[in-house]
Amino acid sequence: MKREGMEKRLEQRYNIPIRAILSFTDAPTQDLKILDISSGGAFIMTKQAKPEGTEVIMSLLMDATLDRQIGMRGVSKLRPTEVIMSLFKDAKPDNKIGDRIWIKLKGMVKRTYNYGMAVGFNKHYCIYRM
Repeated sequence: MKREGMEKRLEQRYNIPIRAILSFTDAPTQDLKILDISSGGAFIMTKQAKPEGTEVIMSLLMDATLDRQIGMRGVSKLRPTEVIMSLFKDAKPDNKIGDRIWIKLKGMVKRTYNYGMAVGFNKHYCIYRM
C-alpha cells in the first residue's frame, strides 16, 4: 500500500547549508546555497532554476578548520566536512589543520521549483586536497 508523502529517496539527506559553485553550458557560473545534500544529489536554493535535463557541474569547497559541529537528529555530532566526505566512497577525511577539500561533481537538474532545483549527481566526481 502506498502512503501519501512517503519518502522515496534511497540515500540519507543531510541539511548542511553550504555554498556551491554551479556551471552550466548556457549560463555564467553561479554561487548558490545548498539546502540539503545526499550521495545521490542536492537541493539548490535559487529563484532562477534551470530547466529539467540541464547538465550541471558543481564544485564544493570545504575548509575543515572552519567546520562547526552539527547535530544529526540529536544523536551524534559530526562536522560538515566529515558528512560531505562520507557521502563519497573514495573519500578519506583527515584532520590536518588547514586541510581544504574541493569536490567536483557532475549531474543533471531533475526537478525545478519556484525556490530552487533538485540536482541528481552521476557517479563521476573528483576530490582534491588543497
